[in-house]
Amino acid sequence: MLPRIIVSRQFRALIQNTYGFMLGDDIAKWRLMECMLFGTRVDPVTGGVIAGTDILAAIEGKEQKARARHYNGEAFLTHLKAEGMKFDWWRHNVAAGRSRVLKPYPLPLDVQRAIVDELSHPLARQGAVYFDTGQPFDAKARRAETRRQQTAIQRQVAAYAHNGPYAGVEPAQHLLAYMNDLPSNRFTGLLQQMDMAYAAVDRITTHDPDQQARLQHQQRCILRNIESQPQPFYRPVERSVRIFGAYYNITGLKREVRHALTQGWYEVDLKQSQLAICAASWPIPQVQTFLAQGRRIWSSLFEHFGLGETPEVKDIFKDALYGTLFGMSEESLQSGSRKRVQGQWFTDYVGLDVLLGRYGVIKGGAHFLAHPLIGAILVARAAKMQAVIAAGGLETIFGQWIEVMDDASARSALVQEAQAMEMALLAPVIEQARHTKEWSITLWQHDGFSLSLRDQAPARARALIKRLRKSVDRAAAKYGIITTLEVKDEAGAL
Repeated sequence: MLPRIIVSRQFRALIQNTYGFMLGDDIAKWRLMECMLFGTRVDPVTGGVIAGTDILAAIEGKEQKARARHYNGEAFLTHLKAEGMKFDWWRHNVAAGRSRVLKPYPLPLDVQRAIVDELSHPLARQGAVYFDTGQPFDAKARRAETRRQQTAIQRQVAAYAHNGPYAGVEPAQHLLAYMNDLPSNRFTGLLQQMDMAYAAVDRITTHDPDQQARLQHQQRCILRNIESQPQPFYRPVERSVRIFGAYYNITGLKREVRHALTQGWYEVDLKQSQLAICAASWPIPQVQTFLAQGRRIWSSLFEHFGLGETPEVKDIFKDALYGTLFGMSEESLQSGSRKRVQGQWFTDYVGLDVLLGRYGVIKGGAHFLAHPLIGAILVARAAKMQAVIAAGGLETIFGQWIEVMDDASARSALVQEAQAMEMALLAPVIEQARHTKEWSITLWQHDGFSLSLRDQAPARARALIKRLRKSVDRAAAKYGIITTLEVKDEAGAL
């Protein structure tokens, strides 16, 4: 199912007046328009909105067919275009790792301006309506929407959680059940901090004005969905023991926006987790020595480049390090990569030469690869992939065998292996959360999480995090991973 976004009566009336000739009273058409205008899963290649089979089936009201794998999303889109709906669409391509993408035809200027104005501030509850039906929105409607989303996600989890990558992985099963069964009143308080969250979106800057506008629009769409229904729910996925945010919720917010919205929560994560896990399991002795000295890869990279530490450049380093660990080619790291989609070429990844060039760095890709730890990672990665391919697969920490046939499946296996270890390291936290009412995990972000305490005294929070850190440290020592829990001060200083 899909969440339902709320808008002002004036905005919906504008869409009705502009597009009523092709939307009529057809709820499926209104929901498709909602997806294209307010969808938050934006394809970085085309700039359109990602619309998988699950989304199209929910729009058309044929989710049961989709679950039985009897649904044809392309037939639905072809039918709508034949009926006069105006949009572009790029077909999905499993082999190329490309999702189906939708994009409305260029919007009239008055509609473009109205969208910007509509999403520039929190929506006053009085006068708000659901975009798809025009029905009034109020607190009662919000509660009903929460129940609707929770019921739908629990049905999906029940059908999937004990199969595939979740089979035999109790921490993932317990986490999924826990996060989807939290009381809704844990999240309604977030609505009081919406003004600060919208202001944080206004402060987002990038070097590319078009990219900045797209990012701000996406973040505002997520905030508007949170206004409609603030509780995040989570779903299982194939080929991972991780749980992922369902629908459009807090998990999709940028760091600075999330921190503005979740003031009073404590944000905690595993220190340099993916690097530490790979360093131990591949292994990479140089990286293990580096981590054992208590050093940070980010500080080392900033020093290597002679740059002052900033969140923007750190995000560039994070993406590049992840690519280095899990299979991106040296050429792509440096120069970027492009994808051909239905005869058109789009940039898939902007290389480090361009990304770091914006900060005055010349040949940033080559300089990144010249860092001694990056070189050691690449050598170890090649050896690990060769060994995994030769063995025909690998076994995760939970005893799951992942079959490998080629380079692509080997890269996927390395990712799944690291994610399984990540779950094993955080399993003690999950277990403690399940057996207390004094605190809750309110947000899960793979290698980290947010906490909300009933007693918000800082001393209580310090004691809790100290206890959780000790339990994670024991797990890390057991598996030989050099990591620990660290607190992010932005969400709640200790």
